[in-house]
Amino acid sequence: NAPPDLERRASDVLRVEILERIGRYGHSRTLAETLFRATDLNLRDRSCCEFALGLIELNNGNNHVAIGRFNRAVSLANQAGALERKCWYQLRLLVTLADVSGPDTATTVLADVRATATKLGHRHITAGLHILVGEMEAKRGLFRSAEWHTRLGCQLLAASPNLWLETVGENT
Repeated sequence: NAPPDLERRASDVLRVEILERIGRYGHSRTLAETLFRATDLNLRDRSCCEFALGLIELNNGNNHVAIGRFNRAVSLANQAGALERKCWYQLRLLVTLADVSGPDTATTVLADVRATATKLGHRHITAGLHILVGEMEAKRGLFRSAEWHTRLGCQLLAASPNLWLETVGENT
């Protein structure tokens, strides 16, 4: 069994993520900032809080601040060896960079997330990569490429559904 302090910390980090997802941004931010003051907050948990704060900034229209937070979340997840989290954070960073500064600025992130996704071999991450690249391609008017990536991503989900990714694919 984990010590009560560690269990409390883990539940607080999860609470930060949930509060962000349900739109309780002020509460999420306050709790994340409280957690950041703890000297023993591990890298994985610190990355989760950075990512949630990045999503809050993105929702508030502070795109460049969000990109900085996403970059820190990716770096912390990488240092923690949390490769699955790193990939999801990179995917959000990829889409945000492409939307804010154009797809050419996201090529380094795309190459890195592709390499990490390949290493992991996780079906949802690979599907997410294809679906989100399809979305980026569609925004550029590259409809044939967008359709190919989106279809491939959706086919990968046939054996292991993910409603969020399937919805993004359908919207594209």
